[in-house]
Amino acid sequence: SEPGAKLYRAGLVAMKEGKYPLAMARFAELQHKYPKSELTEPGEYFAANALYETGKYDQSILQFNDLVMRFPKGRFASAALLREAQAFLKLNDRIDARLTLQKLLNDHAHAPEASVANAMLKNMAND
Repeated sequence: SEPGAKLYRAGLVAMKEGKYPLAMARFAELQHKYPKSELTEPGEYFAANALYETGKYDQSILQFNDLVMRFPKGRFASAALLREAQAFLKLNDRIDARLTLQKLLNDHAHAPEASVANAMLKNMAND
């Protein structure tokens, strides 16, 4: 019943099938046609993940960051910060990865991603 649910489901199906460009198109269409939909936040998160999966780390970082700025207390904020940090590491940008992980821990200390963030920071300190 949610506006855009069909586009959202189509994007998820494309993600599961590894059809990332198709998924990105569906999620972008969702955001464009239904910007006020409750599915906009998860759609943006999965679109950023699709960018990450296709190796477009710079673009995924921008999209994850945009998501966190628009939905700082949203249910995907901590996951987006973790994935953003992973993208920074893929680009060998350890400073921004560390800063992003710190932001995750400062803003979402009780999120499930916090333990992963802590482990990543410890690994980075040992390198």
